[in-house]
Amino acid sequence: TGIFIFLISIISIIYAQSSCHLETHKLRTENRDDPLAVQESNPRLSWWLKPSSDSCRNQYQTAYQIQVATSKDLLVTGEADLWDSGKVISNETINIIYGGTLLSAGQRAYWQVIVWDGDDHQSSTNSSYAFWEAGLQASDWTAQWIQKFSTVKKI
Repeated sequence: TGIFIFLISIISIIYAQSSCHLETHKLRTENRDDPLAVQESNPRLSWWLKPSSDSCRNQYQTAYQIQVATSKDLLVTGEADLWDSGKVISNETINIIYGGTLLSAGQRAYWQVIVWDGDDHQSSTNSSYAFWEAGLQASDWTAQWIQKFSTVKKI
């Protein structure tokens, strides 16, 4: 029975390690949660990582893929109509510059990030979403000077 318990222990350790993966959370745009009126045309995106369970140790990101869409529903189906970075080999998680279609004022962009760990395991998709809303750009501002109506008196 001692060998049986030893084998069960080894199998459970191997299974626990194989089911370990990274999860993304705290997705932020320009260092803010779901910001409105973002002035940057190409805002910086950031995220935090956490292991899928407390028993997972020494996991690190080796790659990421950012997907951005005009609706959350599109992301759920895997359609990134604004930008898909593709798999980028990098351990960076902060200040990744958005490289997609420029948004018009008031337009929202929903995004998610998929990461790969040191064992090349992909994080679960659809686990965490964020959005930002584009603000007015300099070209959106148009006006004319306001001035006092002047009357000329004839003498």
